[in-house]
Amino acid sequence: MQTIALTGNDWTVPVSIPSGARLYWLLFGFAFCISSFVLVEPAPVDAVMLLLLALGTVMGTVRLAAISIVPTILLTGLALANVVSISLAADPARAAWYFLVTFYLMTSWALCIGALDVGGMPLLQVVFRGYSFAALISVALALASYFHLIGFQSYLLLYGRPKGLFKDPNVYGPFLVPIAVMAITGCLPINSRFWQACMAVVASLGIALSYSRACWINYVASLALFVVLDLVLPSRSPEAHSVSLSRVFLFGAVASLAVLAILQVPSVQTMLTVRLGQGGMHDYDQIRFQTQRMAVQAAIDHPLGIGPGQSEATFQYATHSSYMRVLSENGLFGLCCFVGFALASVIQAVRKACLAETAAWRGLFVASAACICGQLINSGVVDTVHWRHFWILLALPWIPARVWSSSNENPAPGFDLTDRRRTQ
Repeated sequence: MQTIALTGNDWTVPVSIPSGARLYWLLFGFAFCISSFVLVEPAPVDAVMLLLLALGTVMGTVRLAAISIVPTILLTGLALANVVSISLAADPARAAWYFLVTFYLMTSWALCIGALDVGGMPLLQVVFRGYSFAALISVALALASYFHLIGFQSYLLLYGRPKGLFKDPNVYGPFLVPIAVMAITGCLPINSRFWQACMAVVASLGIALSYSRACWINYVASLALFVVLDLVLPSRSPEAHSVSLSRVFLFGAVASLAVLAILQVPSVQTMLTVRLGQGGMHDYDQIRFQTQRMAVQAAIDHPLGIGPGQSEATFQYATHSSYMRVLSENGLFGLCCFVGFALASVIQAVRKACLAETAAWRGLFVASAACICGQLINSGVVDTVHWRHFWILLALPWIPARVWSSSNENPAPGFDLTDRRRTQ
């Protein structure tokens, strides 16, 4: 085992890692670099995450014992609700597969917490470097195709809307929201204002041109809630306030100007007219609402649920709501566990923001709470249960206290430990 300590302007929490962990961390970062490449299922990132879990348990770079009991109980309840409802499914094979995907995402949530318990802020920086790279590549490809600078419209667009390497613009847009919020508020764990400004602009452009109405609300709500929480939540010291409002307004203004400039393009204005016409409502919205009413009735008729992944076959249409999907497929108990887990994560993020002793950690927890709330709003009109980035976001509030409770003010400027090692 080696013990390193990051000094100077870096995070000073000693991080104990076994030999070879640097390669493991880089593999972790690689997983997030390819996290936006999800045109096929399972996606390449899924194979890497499973490899990371296997290697981590062997190498000691993942500490699953760090996971709190409350989310463990709630997720166990959700898993049990899935298992019970599988026996009631009309298509048991589809139900089993859908549950396995859900269980894999629970596992990825646990993996992130266990790995961050060992890797701390240096690993968190690697994660967000990878995440921001994935966002940058996805937006660049999507917009280049949208404006016909490159081809591949059949792969990068859907019904004329940019979707990058995702299957749906309604997933592509929300994937960018956490990066955009953290970049605008300065809470992205990367010590480069230039990079944060670039990500604020790029992610905001991607969100705007996803033409996802729910994503737009998600973004505005997350950003607004961040500002409100940062202003009203108490802090342990004056230095722990995460950002200045001038920073938010400056970066927000830069991103807004970029969005306003691209809105002057005629093709963009035409698509906006289509998306916002008829008061923002479309004919298929009525079908969605009807499907959700059918989901509620199915939950009344089948209290234990109709089985994981059965909504499309049963209702002939997706529920377009995580809450209605879980309610109809896993019963009221499953819904309570799912919502309870999400709300517990928000509460935990708020609690840790109040206890954080440094601006960086406070900002990260405030951003986590705000973005989870934004995703929960998004979940009301889109199925988000299998969104990979949502489960990663839900892991941040559960980072063990020994990682964040005594850190220096600024994150390390780069993932280079060679000049900062100190044998203890």
